[in-house]
Amino acid sequence: SNNSIATASKISLKKAYTGQIALNDEADYFKFTLSKPSVLTLSMLVVTGGNMDYEIYGKSGERICSGNLYQGYKDSYHLTKGTYYLRLSNYETKMYKFKLTTKSVAESFPDVDGEGNNTLAKANKISLGKTYKGQIAQNDDVDYFKFTLGKTQKMSLSVSSGHTLRYRIYDYNGNLQWEEGLSSDSCTVELSKGTYYLGVHSYYRNCDTYSFRLSAYQPVSAQISSLENTAKGVKISWNSVSGATGYKIYRKQGKGSYKLVKTIKKGSATSFTDKKAKNKKTYAYKLKTVEKNYSSVYSSAKS
Repeated sequence: SNNSIATASKISLKKAYTGQIALNDEADYFKFTLSKPSVLTLSMLVVTGGNMDYEIYGKSGERICSGNLYQGYKDSYHLTKGTYYLRLSNYETKMYKFKLTTKSVAESFPDVDGEGNNTLAKANKISLGKTYKGQIAQNDDVDYFKFTLGKTQKMSLSVSSGHTLRYRIYDYNGNLQWEEGLSSDSCTVELSKGTYYLGVHSYYRNCDTYSFRLSAYQPVSAQISSLENTAKGVKISWNSVSGATGYKIYRKQGKGSYKLVKTIKKGSATSFTDKKAKNKKTYAYKLKTVEKNYSSVYSSAKS
């Protein structure tokens, strides 16, 4: 009989199973495996006379989650790749029918049986400017990532998830340097030269998939709004950018390459007249926004 973890019945996903809870057999155990990080859904297709209590255990017998379901209801949980046990129980005799289904989750560094990059010592090394994906699961409430800066610089962290998660940055010795609760957002933090850890933590027990990108900070790029031929030259106008301390204007002629023609050290500036532009020549312009020691990417070209 399958009334313990040791005697659990092995089951497959996406298949319905029937059974009975009796006065002399108050619990049934089932063993299943997730080959990938997943969102697991338990659907109670049939329950006679009320609801059915359930618990999900990990490979070592630790309880991960629990609840109860009436007929026609279902619960879902984020879980890592690994081996699990489902326990169905009740204090009354009941017939039941249930099914387990999954939706796989993309992770850059998949955990197994709740183990993986969940300590600073096991942190996964990441590269700046690259997007990484992960999952905060019922049995994996933190992921750690390790990165190194060759100089003091302002960093930009862009994240995306359905629920708020807690992001923290620690120094090499594990001392907390910065933290923020974020869902789909971006923020900046200034860090000195050295090695750091980024921790993605559950926030108020939220579980969800997430993605993040940690990169050197770049200001928002202003966009050229118009080019105008004037008696003094070509007037380039652009939208102002909050926080800007200046702009760099680039020009190319015909099929040539872009060259810097002017550095403007005034963040409120919104135009510049290129007096060196020659009549009957075709030019194209781009610009970069400057914020102290940081420059944006090029704006879109305009000719």
